[in-house]
Amino acid sequence: MAASDSHIRRTPLGHSAGTGLFYACVASLVLATSASCNRCTAKPRALVTGRPSGFATSIALMDDVDGDGLRDLAISSPVEGRIEFVSSHSGMTMGLVSYSGDKAFGLALLVLDDIDGRGAGDVLVAGSQAIYVFSSETKNLLYVHPRPNSSARVAVTAVIDLDFDGLRDIAVLDGASKCLSVLSSGKGALIWRVPLARSPVATAVVWDSRSSQIVFASHEATVNALERCGVGGKLEEPLRIDSPGVVGESLLVIDDLDGDERPDYIINCRTSSADIHGSVVAVSGRTGAQLRRFQAYRDLSDFGRAVVCLRDAAVGGDSSCLAVGSPRLWQSKHRSQGAVTVISPAIENIICVVAAPVGAFGFGRAIVADRNRVYVAAPDTEGESHGTAGVYVLAF
Repeated sequence: MAASDSHIRRTPLGHSAGTGLFYACVASLVLATSASCNRCTAKPRALVTGRPSGFATSIALMDDVDGDGLRDLAISSPVEGRIEFVSSHSGMTMGLVSYSGDKAFGLALLVLDDIDGRGAGDVLVAGSQAIYVFSSETKNLLYVHPRPNSSARVAVTAVIDLDFDGLRDIAVLDGASKCLSVLSSGKGALIWRVPLARSPVATAVVWDSRSSQIVFASHEATVNALERCGVGGKLEEPLRIDSPGVVGESLLVIDDLDGDERPDYIINCRTSSADIHGSVVAVSGRTGAQLRRFQAYRDLSDFGRAVVCLRDAAVGGDSSCLAVGSPRLWQSKHRSQGAVTVISPAIENIICVVAAPVGAFGFGRAIVADRNRVYVAAPDTEGESHGTAGVYVLAF
């Protein structure tokens, strides 16, 4: 779908020559920047709506529970103290787990391997008091691993099987205890824990399978860095990131962009503490040098709060695009309505911008992708309205 004047409210999307910066302007529905991009759904489809503020703070892909050929969703609602298992086709709730004793139940979600042997991956839920693991089939609590009683952020990811029980284990980056831990997913037992010298940005941690390392961002004074830890718990020398503001609220491993035979990374960053817009940067996995920078312009803010790879979607003919969430519009009457921008780091292009439907507050706060479908959370965490939080589907 080619861009036309009827789609554009303000300045069209463009590239500032010689700066390496790419600017996006929000469109009324979709602003496409490539004639070959004809696969963006013009109007995001509501999957689940009408939920209280905070619903869909975190979302995760599950196995195909209802047998329709699509992976289903686990969706957290910390205010309600519960996780819902939702059909990704119909939006129907197929089950839920709840825990009223934790004030932040659902800070983070992770779908694990099949721990209880019932044929489906089980679900990890991070809360303010503990890490909880539930059976996705019976909804029973399998085990609990305590953490400091704090609502400080915590990030989780699956790593390789370190205790040789046939199940991938769990890396936990905890902002409260300022440490990185690896737990046995089968038993919940601690395998190792590493104290961190610098404060972790405990909103994202990823497993780099090519280098067999756990990767996350850290911040200390004016120094931002990417930290890498091997499977034995040994920290490597950090990769310093040249950005004065906070970096690493979102983080993604991507293919090798600079030809050094090592995976590179996508992170979000801010140029200063006063930078409301934000940007997304591709950095070298070997040196930390900036390779690409995509920056939202004018209306979009909090750009890069969520980033996922659309490797199987082939948007605009590119099979390695990224979907980038911007859950706020700075100059909008409703500032917490947002957008999702599709970018291509490989060809240095922005493919399209999909604006939030009316009433979808916080659109782009969390994103997951399954093949050609992207699920976008609109959790209304700022409480601008009542009963409008939900999840939307984009198809490519």
